[in-house]
Amino acid sequence: MTADEISQTKMLINQQRARQSTRYIFNYITLQEPPKSVLLPYFLANTDPPVNVAPRKSFTILIERGTGNGFEVVCNLDTDTIESFNPIPDGLMPSLSPEDLLNSEQIARSDPEVQARCAALGYPNMSLVAADPWTIGYKADRQNDAAFQSKRIIQLYLYGKNFEGDNHYGKSKVNIFLWLKIA
Repeated sequence: MTADEISQTKMLINQQRARQSTRYIFNYITLQEPPKSVLLPYFLANTDPPVNVAPRKSFTILIERGTGNGFEVVCNLDTDTIESFNPIPDGLMPSLSPEDLLNSEQIARSDPEVQARCAALGYPNMSLVAADPWTIGYKADRQNDAAFQSKRIIQLYLYGKNFEGDNHYGKSKVNIFLWLKIA
């Protein structure tokens, strides 16, 4: 996928969005590969398929700001149209972005309860507390737990440093484990 095609995808979705009051985060944009059934005859014949054997399409994952709801969007780049704009199926969530992971550390470090617990463990200066965010991965085994339903969740391991620039991985954990719900 080219940079121009990524820009074209964003433009098409932004034009659609301009007709709505909803705001989205672009979580993922990639090329939607042509169906294998279209390409297989060319591969079996050991020949290159024609350039326009299938329309160029993009596949995008959007996250609705404020709700965290995800949407799958397919844009036809040859016709400048949105072919589909559908909610992500139940039980699935958009992947966490680097922005989500960085923001989770800021959220945790600014939380008064986290600050109090860190201070009680000898880390009153929150600039000396590092958070290591991770996705929680598989959560189907927790389907009946309301805390996990329709939520994008990040787990954080907190580590303490003795001074700025110190290797926080060389120290023991602050022994605080957090889960943040990202909307």
